[in-house]
Amino acid sequence: MPWLLELSATARKAIADLPRDARREIGRALERLRQDPRSVDLKKLRGRQGEWRLRVGEYRVELHLDNQTGTIHVLDAGQRGSAYRD
Repeated sequence: MPWLLELSATARKAIADLPRDARREIGRALERLRQDPRSVDLKKLRGRQGEWRLRVGEYRVELHLDNQTGTIHVLDAGQRGSAYRD
């Protein structure tokens, strides 16, 4: 059963500001993640409770996975070098 996908306002803006090819690749990766989380490059972030990162080329997408509701909360996205700054 596919996961539900929710994008925060921050994530929507960050993704909208990316180049078209990057937006398309991130969209494809998020769809693959919804269908099967093992099919993408997903890694738990150290020091951040329940947060994960999805690697899509040179871009990173920060996520929170809620196993109880089956929801993927997309928190932010950006280039690798700036993706994890608060």
